[in-house]
Amino acid sequence: MQKLTIPGRMRLPFIWRKVSIVYASFGLFAFASAYFINPEDWYMLGLVCVSALVYSINVLFFGFRDGMKRVVTDPFVILIASFSLYFLFGPLLLVFGSEEQISKALKWYPANAIDAVQVTSMNFIGLAILLFVASTFDGSMLAKAVQPAFDIFNKITMRSAFWLFTAIGSIAFGIANSSDDLKNGSTLLLSKLLLMAILLGTMYRGRGEMRMHSFAIVIMILASTVGLLNFSKSDMFLPFIVLIFGLYLRSVNTKLIILLIVIMFTALGLVTKPTIEARVLLGKSEDTRLISRPYILQEAFLKAYDDRSNTAGSNTTMWSRLSYITAQVASVDFYDQGQGGKDLDLMFWVFVPRIIYPDKPIITWTGNELNEQMTGSYGSSTGVGLFVGGYYCLGWPGVILVSVMAGWILSIFATVSRSIVASGVTIGLPVGLFGNFMAFRIDGYFVGDFLGPFAMIMMTFLTLLFILHAGIPNAVSKRA
Repeated sequence: MQKLTIPGRMRLPFIWRKVSIVYASFGLFAFASAYFINPEDWYMLGLVCVSALVYSINVLFFGFRDGMKRVVTDPFVILIASFSLYFLFGPLLLVFGSEEQISKALKWYPANAIDAVQVTSMNFIGLAILLFVASTFDGSMLAKAVQPAFDIFNKITMRSAFWLFTAIGSIAFGIANSSDDLKNGSTLLLSKLLLMAILLGTMYRGRGEMRMHSFAIVIMILASTVGLLNFSKSDMFLPFIVLIFGLYLRSVNTKLIILLIVIMFTALGLVTKPTIEARVLLGKSEDTRLISRPYILQEAFLKAYDDRSNTAGSNTTMWSRLSYITAQVASVDFYDQGQGGKDLDLMFWVFVPRIIYPDKPIITWTGNELNEQMTGSYGSSTGVGLFVGGYYCLGWPGVILVSVMAGWILSIFATVSRSIVASGVTIGLPVGLFGNFMAFRIDGYFVGDFLGPFAMIMMTFLTLLFILHAGIPNAVSKRA
């Protein structure tokens, strides 16, 4: 029987304490400097972001140097990478971008250097609180509590887990994409098991490995194609990212990984404009079925790359999609004007299954509401990120609240992930890795992207633990 083996070493969370202090220093410096600069002093945003980006790259270097075991079991490494991409590199568009790029970004919602530095300080302070909370989290009791589940599942092989994830994930994926009425949090979450199937099928070594590799590639192609037809870049490229991750775990071939990453970013650059335009066309179309979307996508490509066409897609670049500054400034302004968001009002609804209460509010609608406030249209969703999203709802208390709770949530996943990898339990990998997926969504909202998935996964997991502790397995084994 092949157990889950991942090279590298794990680290305990206390190592993040010093890192949190450094990010707190960046945040306090940015917060104070905003009171001494002029609205046109964009150099300050550049100074803060570039300095923090250099430091973050150094943190990531040491994180990845520990090997893939560290990356798999420590979602805070992914959190720093995502933070650097969205909240350090993205804002630099307003400092080093072309005049045309800057003009288009500020045309969406007006912002000045003071506004930009203020929201950046908010991101730093939120990250510092989150990492400090994580550094003080003692997961020893939790690790001991989850061990009974691993003792039961330890006999499931990687091949069996692959076919199980493929079957359940395919059914849920088909349901979620066949009807909007059947698309809910549970089916979307279960459909993510296809990503785990891609991962296991790619990294597997042993009997029948070519068949599993082939199936993994087919699943990746089909999932990415559906993501393209849903005009979702994340759904389009996440299967490919998981494939790359699996290849790296199977055999560390740096040249192949670099080639695949270059291909991915090239494709991302090509589809960024058309997918935005396709969403606009879909909103105007009477036929929104998946089978009709290739024609919408074809029209979107033609419009997005037509120099004479002044469309939403043609005015967008990949760099601008990484910059959240204008949306963040808008959300802060709306809260200060008494028009804040309702995301945190929905916190307790995540624990109520929709099958029990069908009129349960949609917990992922905050981005659409912000987009409506900014543009007058519900046709798309606008993200502002975890920390500014907290301010959008409750001001500074909201920033503190979401930072502390997100720190706890990711720490719980990190503890479970370390236990899974240490035990070699293949079937537990989805639970362990989900913390990494959540960490990458630092550009999302707390309830929809952190608390909601946490509630669905951990409620199921804790129910399983309750059954195990109740002695049902022992009773079954005695009868046998």
